[in-house]
Amino acid sequence: MRVPCARRLQRGREEERKPVARAENDFYETPFNNTRALIRQIGPALTPGTTIFEPCVGDGAIPMLINRYHTGLRWRTNDINPDRRGRDESTVHTIGDARDAATWPVVDVIVANPPFSDALVMLRHALNHATKIVAFHLRISFWEPTGRPGRPSPDDRGPFWDQLAAEGRMPSQQIMLPRRKFDPNKRGSDTVTTMWLVWCQHDLPLRPFVVWSKGRDE
Repeated sequence: MRVPCARRLQRGREEERKPVARAENDFYETPFNNTRALIRQIGPALTPGTTIFEPCVGDGAIPMLINRYHTGLRWRTNDINPDRRGRDESTVHTIGDARDAATWPVVDVIVANPPFSDALVMLRHALNHATKIVAFHLRISFWEPTGRPGRPSPDDRGPFWDQLAAEGRMPSQQIMLPRRKFDPNKRGSDTVTTMWLVWCQHDLPLRPFVVWSKGRDE
């Protein structure tokens, strides 16, 4: 039996500590079971004729699964990458930067898994453009304020949450999702705990806090 030498073990530890390169535009496809957790909650509102927008559609994982359970939805999708336009040619698709409010239509429902670095600006747009439901797939750390004392920043989530709380517009529901690895092809760890935050103006009996325990896609 060969025993790894200390130098080889040390190199292995150093490799694991190397920062993992982020995907272009923070593109990490939404796991099906994460989307299924959302459908379980907002599905009754997804009736035929509902207008729904996905601003960062990528390869279309979210619309594809929602369409499996709910038909007759009127989709509009967008992505900054012209090579990514989802998987459904029947949708109205645009190519644009979702950080720009001009790319956002007014619709009934907005569902998104945005790039985390741009999630705040996109969420502001979503709350101004959805008439019934906003659902964003986010890291759990999105709750955390990010500014520094005496250094105001438009990217600071603290004032954002303060404003929503003062206006009585905090999320209607938080869906906690299992911690998982989003890119199995990468060395090292890119595991992260995520959640859905849901804002709902529709008459749905949403529980404020839901834990979704299914970690593997079915």
